[in-house]
Amino acid sequence: MDNKIKLILVDDHPIIVLGMEHIIGLKDDIEVVGKAINGSDALSLIESRDVDIAVLDISMPVLNGLDTAELIKKTKPEVKIVLITMYDNKDYIDRAKSIGVEGYILKEDAPDIFVKVIRNIMNGFIDYRVPEARMLSNPPDRVSNLTNRETQIVRLIAMGKSTKNIAEGLNISPKTVNCHRNRINNKLKVKSSADLYKFAYKYKLIDPNLVS
Repeated sequence: MDNKIKLILVDDHPIIVLGMEHIIGLKDDIEVVGKAINGSDALSLIESRDVDIAVLDISMPVLNGLDTAELIKKTKPEVKIVLITMYDNKDYIDRAKSIGVEGYILKEDAPDIFVKVIRNIMNGFIDYRVPEARMLSNPPDRVSNLTNRETQIVRLIAMGKSTKNIAEGLNISPKTVNCHRNRINNKLKVKSSADLYKFAYKYKLIDPNLVS
């Protein structure tokens, strides 16, 4: 196919590079035009070859992925960048965004989404595949605004308990449960049980292993 997406793979772990190269080899719209084991070599490749996307690990010798990405954006801003890493550290994610990195993928998820992210980025999208909970360093203030009873009810709702079950378990009336629930929804800014579950799971108000 003409006009293939041209990318370089930069990682100091050969098994990772081989895995990504195998995935790309199964596609007819993407090709690997170079490989490197550190950021310094990656910069040399970009200077000497026609590159659309640089796929970088963050942790590399000589020059790490974030510093490499920053230099690429300064010297070859047209080259798009995908970071594939084991780190979901918020500081790394924030820095990647500030540099202008277009994609961020965790290595554990890469085999399933790598090609899709590459294509999305070439189509002009920013694609960060990191769960939102991992991007947040601390729960929002509204979590701390919950009373002990409200936190208790959040957990029970998230575990799938009905208003009747909650009322019986806490020895209160269903009407009282509903009053608590309305206050909870207002404080957490959620509108449904599904939203409440997502919020409770994200900020570790519940143990997912206890959810039915």
